[in-house]
Amino acid sequence: MKNFLIILAISLFWSNVSIANYNCSYNVWFKIGPEGELQKKVIKMTVSFKDEKTLRIFDHEIDSYYSDEFFVLENNNKTIQGIFSDSKKIRSFILDKQTRYSQWTSVWGKGSTTVHHGYCK
Repeated sequence: MKNFLIILAISLFWSNVSIANYNCSYNVWFKIGPEGELQKKVIKMTVSFKDEKTLRIFDHEIDSYYSDEFFVLENNNKTIQGIFSDSKKIRSFILDKQTRYSQWTSVWGKGSTTVHHGYCK
């Protein structure tokens, strides 16, 4: 039993997988459609985990979670990376856990694009 507890403690320490919430302030650049004007705004969002393999984003401006949930590709002591795709769009997410700098992008098949970048607490 003692060996089991030691192995469990070491494996938890080694993996250092965090499923914490991150409160983020993003500068957002976006355009709607291929002919749209590039626009900018600042949005407060909360990035959280539904479970170990599912990342979701809460937009405080619209007071709701996005329906698209990111599949977690990597979650270690350095970074979180996730991706979402369907027949209409592709989204990617990355957060550097040391600097707390985060970026996420959305690209739609009809020409709309959104790029978020900022810091999370």
